[in-house]
Amino acid sequence: MLVAFWALAAVALVLALLQLGVALRLGSRLEPLGAGHPGEGAVSPPEGGGDAAVHADRPRISALVPLRGAPAGLEDRLRRLLSALGRDDQLVLATETEDDPAYAVATAVEAAHPDRDVEVVLSGPAGVRMGKQHNLSAALNRARHDLLAFMDDDVLIERANLEDGVAALTRVGEPTPDGTSAPAVGAAFALPFYGADAGSGRSLGGDVVAAYTNHGFAPNMASIALQGPPRFIIGGYWMTTREALGAIGGLEPFTATVSDDAAIGRAFAETGRSNVMLGRPVRLEPERLDLRGGVRHVLKWLTLLRAEGLGVLILCYLTWHPLATALLAALLSWLAQGVSGRAGLSVLAAVLALRALAVLVLDTRVYGLRPPGRYLPAQLFYEALLAPWLFLVAAFRREVVWRGRRYRLAAGGRLEAAQGDRGYV
Repeated sequence: MLVAFWALAAVALVLALLQLGVALRLGSRLEPLGAGHPGEGAVSPPEGGGDAAVHADRPRISALVPLRGAPAGLEDRLRRLLSALGRDDQLVLATETEDDPAYAVATAVEAAHPDRDVEVVLSGPAGVRMGKQHNLSAALNRARHDLLAFMDDDVLIERANLEDGVAALTRVGEPTPDGTSAPAVGAAFALPFYGADAGSGRSLGGDVVAAYTNHGFAPNMASIALQGPPRFIIGGYWMTTREALGAIGGLEPFTATVSDDAAIGRAFAETGRSNVMLGRPVRLEPERLDLRGGVRHVLKWLTLLRAEGLGVLILCYLTWHPLATALLAALLSWLAQGVSGRAGLSVLAAVLALRALAVLVLDTRVYGLRPPGRYLPAQLFYEALLAPWLFLVAAFRREVVWRGRRYRLAAGGRLEAAQGDRGYV
């Protein structure tokens, strides 16, 4: 018991220092959108489209957004996206049927902007296919431009995010600082984070989701991406070219896998193209969920990690949650002979301080959140108490619920069946 305590204490402290190192490294390599990014006193792009001068020298973009349901604020986010796009860019909104509440929202945006290139596409029932890629595949058939931007409907796109993506895709062949030429790019993706508008309401479940994303998933995936061209992408917002997408067969091959982002990233890498993470993160609209809803939301993402392999899930748990390990060490200190409870509390306090510092570094230097530490209480609650149980459940979970549709998984994250209003198909 004594050996177990000191081993756990050492592991917890090392992991906490590792997470602080991750935060500091990201703070030196990434930058927030700035003091004027949305939710922190920013002024939104003017309604009606971006200035011609801003977009005059870049290629046109087709922006594709998959829709299912009409979550709060959807129409405002779509209008904001349209304003961030150039006047000659295209916006394609895809939903399955006219009965979907998203269809009314999409057609309202289209009708309100007759002078813009907005198109609403009906993809038809998805059946056993993954709904997101099913919709995007249909939208892709209507895209008119060679630069393609894909984004979820909860992403708040800024002009800077679009310009970053265009720059990454169009610098191919240019000389790099080490004297080589920039490689062909598969996908350019942005690191997602949750950031609430000033004065917006809080929800416990939404804060738990934000804590998991901002201080667990996002920084650790970004750290991997900084090691070299990653074999994955993060699909909240990413851009590619028609040529690169054609080389992997378009989006159709990825409609049968729940881990579609990871599969797309691997496919680009297998064609010899490099995936790149953009230098500025992209903000997500905070979830409005109670605690139960937030737990289910995080469990969905953990199930997707499990689809990549049990080893991936275990590694993520061990490295992302030093506080859970420190708490276990503190409990052992009360049981181990020859160790005072004070030693366990000292380890726990040290890890708490290191985790809080890592959160503050990420909030200030990577996300630009004000006030920093908004999600710190939720992070400590999630990491110490919720994460052990959620990862354990995810290890044995074979179903995931996405936008009201339940998917049953086969080996390798492939979809075995989908359950909608009429049962499994």
